[in-house]
Amino acid sequence: MMDQVIVQDEAAPVQVHQARPVVIVQRQELAVIAPEAPAPRVVVQNGSRVVGVVVRERETLQVGLRGIQGPRGLPGASAERILTAVAGMSLSALRAIIIDASGRAIYAQPTLETVSGVVGVTVTAADAPDEVSYRTSGHIEGFSFAQRGAVYLGPNGTLTQDPPTSGVTLELGVSLSSSELLLRVQQPIFMP
Repeated sequence: MMDQVIVQDEAAPVQVHQARPVVIVQRQELAVIAPEAPAPRVVVQNGSRVVGVVVRERETLQVGLRGIQGPRGLPGASAERILTAVAGMSLSALRAIIIDASGRAIYAQPTLETVSGVVGVTVTAADAPDEVSYRTSGHIEGFSFAQRGAVYLGPNGTLTQDPPTSGVTLELGVSLSSSELLLRVQQPIFMP
């Protein structure tokens, strides 16, 4: 049975919509958002008042008025992680790396064999067999980018703003300024 999203508003008749993985229904100030299954969460707002009903098979969730905000929680761990690995070669800072079959860090290459294994970008330099620090995501500073925009994997782990025209393309993130990268490794794109 497909999910149904029932939208009720005092000024309008009841509307029923079949829910797909993502449903967005908008009417005047009324909006319904049902994120992906298995258990959709729905926010139905009419101005500052929250109204609405979500029906999933035989289970009904009533959405009421929003309560007062609770106290601020404790700070969590940063999503911007810095890890270490044993260098398998002399590595410079600010280069993309993979972990090879022997468990050592080496430069990533924009090739079919290594592009899917990129683990991050070095934030320190190291000689083999010393430890090298690398970031898996988040902000890294110290670059010299020409402009803001996408940043791709180049030869020997270099980061470039020139997208490849053939072979394998791996977007590593975006430059936020001439010196700052927001690292967020994407899925590789294989081109003929």
